[in-house]
Amino acid sequence: MKQGKVSFSTLPLKKQLFLINDFLFGGSYKSLSEKYKVSYSSIRDGIKLYRERLNTMYELNYMKNIEQTSIPTDTIQKALATSFVSETLRDMLSDDTTEILTQQEIMYCYLFVNTGSNELALKESGLDKCLKDKTPVRLQYLGMYIRNKPNIQLYIKSLREDQLQHLDASKQLVQKEIITQIEQLKEIVSTGSSSVSDRTNLIKSIELLGKTCGAFEERVRVTKVSAADALDELLEMAKAEVQLLPPGETPDETWEPSE
Repeated sequence: MKQGKVSFSTLPLKKQLFLINDFLFGGSYKSLSEKYKVSYSSIRDGIKLYRERLNTMYELNYMKNIEQTSIPTDTIQKALATSFVSETLRDMLSDDTTEILTQQEIMYCYLFVNTGSNELALKESGLDKCLKDKTPVRLQYLGMYIRNKPNIQLYIKSLREDQLQHLDASKQLVQKEIITQIEQLKEIVSTGSSSVSDRTNLIKSIELLGKTCGAFEERVRVTKVSAADALDELLEMAKAEVQLLPPGETPDETWEPSE
């Protein structure tokens, strides 16, 4: 940094905005550096950071206001439309009408079905290489675009159906999964940094495990009661409230409200 020039980040916010506005209207890094007494490299890095933050927030707000399932495919294509993405992605994807998928598509589908993570599936399959800017929103767009391909949809559906057929939903499997959750929750609680919800989930998991073992039983008692039996029971209850007076005393029939 040259002597007498400061960093972009140390400028007051108002001055940063003036500098960015001058840049939008054609100001060069060199002219802005001289005008605001800020180093050339600091201005370049500061403007780059502002641009990235603005792009990210624009995309996040767009995604927030539109349901993912209602975004048309052409809208997603426009969001991803750059020559770099189109050319690189084209080499990794199959034609929509064929049942033969590329290695990248097969890997993506397998990982997405088994992990539920779009980001992991994109990374491990290599499909994310078509993105220069790997922000969460860009990765989400790319995953939605890939899963909208008809042949990808069919393959994901077949993988899920095959997964269900081989799932052994037995009592032992359920107990094993609950025990795994209990062990993980115990570890969290033992660190002392857990929240009330962690302890609540631990208690619920233990209760679920107990129910699978028969340690807890919930019983509902249903009895048949006749009108005569109910009346007799009420009379017996009323007799229990009557207090007998000693011999020779007359009852006081004056009514007084209870306090």
